[in-house]
Amino acid sequence: MAGSNPGTASWDDVFGDLDVRTLDHDQRLDLINDRIVAALEGKTWAAKSAGEEGELAWDAAIRTFLDGIWVACIFSCHVVCEREVAGVISNSVSRIGGEVPKNWETFGLGKLLDETTKHDLLPRWLIDDIRQVANARKPYGHWRSAIHEESMMQRVRAESERTGNLSRSNLAERLIVRDATHAMLTTIRLYFGSYGLGGP
Repeated sequence: MAGSNPGTASWDDVFGDLDVRTLDHDQRLDLINDRIVAALEGKTWAAKSAGEEGELAWDAAIRTFLDGIWVACIFSCHVVCEREVAGVISNSVSRIGGEVPKNWETFGLGKLLDETTKHDLLPRWLIDDIRQVANARKPYGHWRSAIHEESMMQRVRAESERTGNLSRSNLAERLIVRDATHAMLTTIRLYFGSYGLGGP
């Protein structure tokens, strides 16, 4: 599958201590625009597959990212990803011989990603990043007890052990901002990657 592959580098390898809380509105907008230009790979257009609803969710993702409404940004990015992945499948049905479940349009993002993996419709590295967006949304959209590994309490505990930082509020906000930033940058790569046409 076409597209630039960031390899197997971790978030820290690529972004280090990127904390968009330290950026003002215009710097966040510059970050978004720079990443869109990179995703377009020299083109001045992108073939988007998410439909009008996806465009509305994209607008919400941008606004919430710029305004620092991090959890809402994660939700909005999840919606854009789900719609774009569904659009990629929809545009590929004839190419893959119609080999999708009859009810695929009712699938959530996780099952849609399973279909894209099965039919090799997106690069594996992008599928992995989109799964991370889905996983970041889960604790907010689905019940998780405080002892569940995906709960904020457990994530903060693990991050505190890893870093030695004992400030729960700082760690929680940092994790949420990190999730929102990853969601935004992943959504840009998917949404502007023209994967409904087979990739950049």
